[in-house]
Amino acid sequence: MKTELYAQELIDVKVEPQSVEFNLYAAQQSIKNIKTLVFINKLDQYKGSRVDTSRLEFYDKAGNKTKSYSFSAGRRTGELNFQTLYNNKVWQWQSTSFNDKNRVSVSQSIRDAKGKDLMYHNRDIMNGDTMSFGDAIFTYNASGQLIKRDDFRNGKLVLRKTFEYKGTDMVLAQVRSNFDPQDFHQEYRYTYNSDHLPVEKSYSLIRYGKPDPAQVTYFTYKGKNLVNERYPDYSVAGKYIAVDYTYDAQNRLSEAMAKQDTLYRHITYQYEGNKLVKINAETNYWLKFTKELNIPDANSRTPLPMKFERAYTYDSHGHIATITEKLNGELKTERYYSIAYYE
Repeated sequence: MKTELYAQELIDVKVEPQSVEFNLYAAQQSIKNIKTLVFINKLDQYKGSRVDTSRLEFYDKAGNKTKSYSFSAGRRTGELNFQTLYNNKVWQWQSTSFNDKNRVSVSQSIRDAKGKDLMYHNRDIMNGDTMSFGDAIFTYNASGQLIKRDDFRNGKLVLRKTFEYKGTDMVLAQVRSNFDPQDFHQEYRYTYNSDHLPVEKSYSLIRYGKPDPAQVTYFTYKGKNLVNERYPDYSVAGKYIAVDYTYDAQNRLSEAMAKQDTLYRHITYQYEGNKLVKINAETNYWLKFTKELNIPDANSRTPLPMKFERAYTYDSHGHIATITEKLNGELKTERYYSIAYYE
């Protein structure tokens, strides 16, 4: 599931608040004692499919994934085998396609004792010969903060991300994918308040050593809750989108209202106990505000104002059991998890 609200361009070092759904799916990863998990598309009109097992996963008693099968149109299409090695410092997986069993992909993620990524390796192998390979190397400072990530493809540096800090705050990130001697890269600069929350993000594209005009996003807080965000609309020069956030008595996000002139997207979040059970949205424009909530299958022919609903149910262990989506009252998606647990 795509994470939408508060989405940020940078990976590796997350500065901005994460979305409700990001936190929901992160919490799912902490659920213990899963033995097998089957993910089934019962209905998915966005993809033109009906009942279809999409994925089958197996776990050991320690919670490590050991095997995964993928399916399409009722047929098994791929297999992933997982191993954890050297006291969980190396996570290795091998992917095999059932359409071409002579081709395998072997990947390995190497971490330190605290679980931080150190290196990543991938090899694409055909008939025993390495056809292509990719690597990533992570570098940290003495405080354990990520200061550089280098990505290589077939031995060539193709992407570099560097990070600078002021105390615990990440204040500058640079992303380079063009290594021509002429400087060409992206910069993200952050400023923070006394609670170490980002209040301003400035994005610039550096061309030949000269920055384009900065695109600035502003964040306003009440306590530690983000209550307003104002960011550039990259599709309309000089225009901004403003988003107001509201929280319930339990300090959970309950409402988001995104606006630009007369255009809007109003989103509400409903909870039962500590579980998110429903997201409702109404909007009078299908194309904007996808950062706040992406509405699948919405297009220029969808009657306005359109209404969207995403609902969740959970099993007795707290894992998501079903996800349904409706657009203007019509059921578009129904997915569910069938899970077996260790006793």
